[in-house]
Amino acid sequence: MIYWLGEPLLYLCFAVIIGWLAVIRAGETEIAARIPKPFVIMSIIGISLLSFLPVLRIVLFFAGNAGFVVSLKNVLFTLAEGKAYGWTLLFCLLMLSAMCIKPLLISIRKAGWGWWLCCILCLGLAVATNWFSHMTANYGPVGLLVHLIHFLSVMIWSGILIAAGWFKPVPSPWSGFLRWFHILAMIAMTLIIGSGWLMSAVLIPQLATAAVSSYGKALLLKHLLIIPLLLFSFINGFLVKSKLSQDHSYQPTSWIRAEAVLVLAIYIMTGYMNQQATPESQPDPPSGLVLQGHPSALLYLGLAIGCLAGLMAVYRRNKKAYLALPLSLVFTLASYQAVMLFIS
Repeated sequence: MIYWLGEPLLYLCFAVIIGWLAVIRAGETEIAARIPKPFVIMSIIGISLLSFLPVLRIVLFFAGNAGFVVSLKNVLFTLAEGKAYGWTLLFCLLMLSAMCIKPLLISIRKAGWGWWLCCILCLGLAVATNWFSHMTANYGPVGLLVHLIHFLSVMIWSGILIAAGWFKPVPSPWSGFLRWFHILAMIAMTLIIGSGWLMSAVLIPQLATAAVSSYGKALLLKHLLIIPLLLFSFINGFLVKSKLSQDHSYQPTSWIRAEAVLVLAIYIMTGYMNQQATPESQPDPPSGLVLQGHPSALLYLGLAIGCLAGLMAVYRRNKKAYLALPLSLVFTLASYQAVMLFIS
């Protein structure tokens, strides 16, 4: 359980740091100034601690025979997983040093050379953290590159959402922010969908058949969560911009936050999915799929469609986006149940 929950928290720490760096580069000085320095520091420390959990699992596996201290030493200095964590720890220490040295911190906040140094260190952290992903394990450097594109695109997009949703002054104009963020979000979403489709295609060639495995079920839930997330992106990217052109005082803060919460839900599902073996790597991978025209599936499908319509109605009636989050969850669960009723 701790390993599963540790991974989404690790993603959240990455998103906070990358989102902070992104709003600095974008010139959103009000947002960047309101993000507390201790918050960024705690995120860096969080990466160093949470990245240790996979190493700890290996250490505990061997500790019964060799003892904890000896196993820890062997894992850190012998196994590739331990060496990768060593790099993670080094990059985190360098970033913490940059945050504590005043001239460097000033350079970071002015998007100077200190900012570029932090970006390089973040890239190093991303490589070290994702070195043992399913894609890297199966396809080497090419798999790592695809996974990095997916990972960094999600972190940039969600990190900016977190920064704007919780640290943009209220009230304040949103038109300028959405003007550049909308373009960036569309690029990020294109990269996320493209790299995600590629990873799904190569890791699970028979996606429908794999839906009966733990990994496949988690992937299905993750994909279903993306549907209301795309609807939130459409609302924040197009409808909100249109409303702002008519009412400059409109504050879409709750909708930005709700979109970020949905991304966090996807973090959690991804964390669980990454703890499961891919169907093709299992000794007896699922090989059969029977389609069933179960009548209840249509009821669940109707409920799911109704939830999406309700989500749009919440926005049209100028309600807070927090009312739309339960509808997104019910949509995901109803759609999942509909799919599972169709297969056995």
